[in-house]
Amino acid sequence: MQKATMKKNTGYTLPDQEEKATYLQKNFDEIAASYDRFNDLFTGGMHRLWKKRTIRKAVDGIQTGTMPSRIQALDLCSGSGDLALGFARNEPDRRVLALDFSAQMLGVLNAKRPESMTNLNIVQGDAMNLPEAYYGLFDIVSIGYGIRNLSDPRAGLEQAFQALRAGGMLVILEVGDFSPAWIEPLARFYMERIIPVLGRIAQGKKHEMYEYLPTSARAFPGAIEFTDWMSDAGFENVQFERYMFGASILYSGRKPAS
Repeated sequence: MQKATMKKNTGYTLPDQEEKATYLQKNFDEIAASYDRFNDLFTGGMHRLWKKRTIRKAVDGIQTGTMPSRIQALDLCSGSGDLALGFARNEPDRRVLALDFSAQMLGVLNAKRPESMTNLNIVQGDAMNLPEAYYGLFDIVSIGYGIRNLSDPRAGLEQAFQALRAGGMLVILEVGDFSPAWIEPLARFYMERIIPVLGRIAQGKKHEMYEYLPTSARAFPGAIEFTDWMSDAGFENVQFERYMFGASILYSGRKPAS
């Protein structure tokens, strides 16, 4: 896969597909301790509200669907685990599994987990290569700001499809394209110029991951194309809604009931 590049003004080049997983595992480990702080700075704390809406979208989708409400959730690319923690708090009698390839990110999640929260399991693993024991096991699969970090996002959607029970819900929160069109130049300026500064504030020093994040966001497909990817992976009733003009987009889809 050919490397994707941004305009000359950043000088940053995305990793090749073959090296992406190793690159991101190493670098997410390095920024794990400051990542929550960065997200608060980047979104003005709004990411917390968007994650709550993501959880509610998934839970409501199961409750109004064709299957019993077991609410067993798999949070892929879990990172510091806000979605996994939210599912576990909302459904204390239900099992929630948080999976990520970054040990340091999972360490942050483990430190945030209350001692009394016994229904959350934390596993280091690869969202691109889920164990067959996970297939057909979950009512909900969630991915928060992680689908674009997979070496092959379309294959990642197929793995999520496999992990769901028939009738289960996939919810994805991800940065997206901006709408209306007039806001895009302002948004891109913020993404390309301000985010690296916020990352330096959060990290206490410059780190290339805060160049990667806006670059990868720009390279990722827009909302219409990505919903087509979800449909191609087998999901039905695929929808999306933009938050803050597309700074984040909530995608949802259901695995057919039969």
